[in-house]
Amino acid sequence: LGSLPWLGSAQPGEHLYLSAAIAAVVSTRALRGCGASTNESYRDFGASRGKLARACAIGAIVLAGTGLVFGFESLSLALVALYAPIYLAGLSAWRVLTATWLRRSARRTGERGSFVVIGSDERARRIAARFEVEWGFRNIGFLDDSPLAIDIETIGARYLGSSKELKRLIETETVDDVVIALPREQLGADSTSEAIQLCELVGMDVTISSDLFDSNRAQLRYHESLGAPALSFRSHGKPPLWALAVKRALDIVGATLVLLVTLPLWVVAAVAIKLDSPGPVFFVHKRCGLYGRTFPFLKFRTMGRDAEQKLEALRDRNELTGPVFKMKEDPRVTRVGRFLRRYSIDELPQLLNVLQGEMSLVGPRPPPPAEVESYELFQRRRLSFRPGLTGLWQVSGRNLIGFEEWVRLDLEYIDNWSLVGDFEILLKTIPAVLTGRGAS
Repeated sequence: LGSLPWLGSAQPGEHLYLSAAIAAVVSTRALRGCGASTNESYRDFGASRGKLARACAIGAIVLAGTGLVFGFESLSLALVALYAPIYLAGLSAWRVLTATWLRRSARRTGERGSFVVIGSDERARRIAARFEVEWGFRNIGFLDDSPLAIDIETIGARYLGSSKELKRLIETETVDDVVIALPREQLGADSTSEAIQLCELVGMDVTISSDLFDSNRAQLRYHESLGAPALSFRSHGKPPLWALAVKRALDIVGATLVLLVTLPLWVVAAVAIKLDSPGPVFFVHKRCGLYGRTFPFLKFRTMGRDAEQKLEALRDRNELTGPVFKMKEDPRVTRVGRFLRRYSIDELPQLLNVLQGEMSLVGPRPPPPAEVESYELFQRRRLSFRPGLTGLWQVSGRNLIGFEEWVRLDLEYIDNWSLVGDFEILLKTIPAVLTGRGAS
């Protein structure tokens, strides 16, 4: 920069670095203050462009003010003027890339978001249509305690009954979000509060569209969602999309590296399985992922081919409480299978699930659908986060702890998630696997 005379004396020095650090901190705060750091702003780049521009302008003003107040020689007006457009261009490029990644990931994995609307009038239908078109989500249907006949006729088969049906939909459908788009005179009803509490219990987002009052000059200061001012209730600290994008990138890189390093083990395990007992090398089981989506869960086969048929006869020998089944001396496990399980070699094929986007390296373990059917409602909150290859349960003793403690650990992970926490769990997984602690 110093070689350009029109930038003044902008030599890389301590003042320049300090100014940049101050501007970065202030700009980050400005993004939050302008509502440009929410998950909704990442998904809807068009609606958040103005917020990004305001945040960048605030950063430039603070940078200029810093130079004026402290007299930093490393700053010039030209450098300050360049800060805002460069910062805006970088942020915009990142948002576009993130939005593109979200759309492509949803198409590739089939994880198209889905939502239920509480409300059925013309406004509710307009909000639902925008949610479908702009965000690509699937509208499961509409719930309404007192719909008009014309609204039911317009909605047709997508009218699913009163708000009391929400619990059934959560238990039987894949629901990512509940959108409350009721007229203002109905928002205070007990059913609205019950719907919010129900979603909080299972870890599901609730969005209340708040364009309820006509105003000519007054400006609402809530975040924007669904094309209207809105309030959102989150049952836990949902990670920002940039953090989830980083987590996904680490999943891809980490799973690829581990797969390449362990490839010889795959070959040895496959040969040993075929020599030990008749049947396929891989065991494919249906499991529940994010918000109950089912996917083919891959493992090296560790049991005989008739293991599923023998399960019911062994139910009374279950060594864990709750809906899960575990026993140390399971007669269905083969000799090779017992070794594979002890050192978690049987879990290696799940690296393919990670690469497919169905799982993450770290997260709650994915349960079978039959187990989920036996869950108490609050236990379904385990499904509000993408399942993982390892997690707090694996590094805390695995089968040495009961189901209730297992659920508590998963919910603790969800409520306190961070990239640093994932890294710590991955490090703790290595000795847990090598020692075989808690495996069966």
